[in-house]
Amino acid sequence: MAQTITTWRIPAVLWKAFQRLGYDAGPLVARANLPDHVRHDPSCELTTVQTFALWRALSDLAQDPLLGFKLMKAASKVGTDSTFLAASRAATFDDALTLYLQTRSLHSPARITRENQGEAVCFTRHIPGSIEDEPDVAVDFTLGTLLALGRVGTGVDVKAHQVFLKRERATSSFHQEFFGCPIHYKSPCNAIAFKTGDLRRPLISHDGETLASLSAGIRTGIEDRHAAETIERLVKATVREQLPRMSVSLSSVAAALGMSERSLQRRLSHEERSFTAVVTEVRQEVASDLLATSSMKVAAVAAFVGYDDASSFLRAFRAWKGVTPSEWRRRTIAEQGGGLTERGAAAFNARDNVLR
Repeated sequence: MAQTITTWRIPAVLWKAFQRLGYDAGPLVARANLPDHVRHDPSCELTTVQTFALWRALSDLAQDPLLGFKLMKAASKVGTDSTFLAASRAATFDDALTLYLQTRSLHSPARITRENQGEAVCFTRHIPGSIEDEPDVAVDFTLGTLLALGRVGTGVDVKAHQVFLKRERATSSFHQEFFGCPIHYKSPCNAIAFKTGDLRRPLISHDGETLASLSAGIRTGIEDRHAAETIERLVKATVREQLPRMSVSLSSVAAALGMSERSLQRRLSHEERSFTAVVTEVRQEVASDLLATSSMKVAAVAAFVGYDDASSFLRAFRAWKGVTPSEWRRRTIAEQGGGLTERGAAAFNARDNVLR
């Protein structure tokens, strides 16, 4: 199982960067509707939904399309994340990117795939099991950091070859100016490509001894995170990833986790869990997330989480929550104080068109 991290941790340096820009942890956590202890515990683990809620809360407060880049600058003033610091001691920009992306599981379940494209190499970001797009501010911060790693490490004003963003076209030219390359909007993924010549550039900050020392500490932290993962959490993460694109089954999940069906059932049994119960819980969680954060009609939500017909989903949801999906959506929006996001407002306004 190459990928077993399912939760997020917000690095201390990022909390400090938030504060440097004038956004204290307390109001951010409250606006994102997260438990208060999150701001006091740097090792606190968040789900993808909770992490995205935190990024959206920050964006809502800032109302600044350049916030992700300002966060990068603020973070560089208040400290350095250990994974970035270690990567900056690698031999080449390519080595630095490889190390940085390998060690990011210390904080994140996000994956970066690498694809050679002739004169360039493209790095694409994926969020396993996510039911919504990663907030723009997080994408800008992440892709910008990859470029910054090359600029800081090589001492050269490295430019990206191409950048791909899922969002609508920006109203300013700042992204193109910052990355120094064409920006492809409305892309199917968020990605950044670098020319192979730039990837071969040596890092002036290369320090093998420091790299070895930092890497050892990071590896220990990652191993501890992997060891803390239960089979239930791994199954839940895999089911979330498979739900939108395939029929979830014991065999499909076992294959994704690299084990036999019998081994998977046995490990779940040791945790006093059953595969059917775990899948049902994930369906409930995903359906609730979609109803609360998207404008999808209830029938579409039912299909997304694996129900063949809306009536079956309606009965199941009533068993889970005691009310219909539409009523639960209405109450959830009301409990949020009427502060509807664009997606939430669309969902509320479309209530007469969805299954009751």
